[in-house]
Amino acid sequence: MDLIRRINKHIKGKLDAKGFSLLEIIISVAALSFVGVFIVQMFISSSNLNTKARNVDFATSEAVTALEGFKRLTLYDGGDATTGKYYDKDWRELEFKDLNELNSSEEVYFVLKMSVTLEEELETGGCLYAAEAVVTDISGDEDKVIASLSTKKYFSDVFY
Repeated sequence: MDLIRRINKHIKGKLDAKGFSLLEIIISVAALSFVGVFIVQMFISSSNLNTKARNVDFATSEAVTALEGFKRLTLYDGGDATTGKYYDKDWRELEFKDLNELNSSEEVYFVLKMSVTLEEELETGGCLYAAEAVVTDISGDEDKVIASLSTKKYFSDVFY
């Protein structure tokens, strides 16, 4: 009980004072500013990391979808082939065949390039084909591969 009385006297003595000194206010504002800057940097860093993770997730998903489409084929007409898709920053597919057809309101951020090549002609009459899907971020100064996946498939009936 004696401790509580001493604390109350100490607090009452402080409350009777005129207020905070200018130095105390400056130190408090500086400390809060330092902590605030640190917290804002953490939010910015977290936001950038989330954006990168989202892009990797979408890129991997698009590459897997493209390769699964290839693996679902039962017949292949033979020969090497390359195809691609273009996406904006929100991963909406852009509908055009060539970058020259792009209108000024759309910007290409990501490119999915899928290529199929003949890996091996087998003596049994079939062929082994390799497919690769590469998603590239072309929004910056230099192109950066986000996802690169590949698979192989044997076709017993190949039409040339």
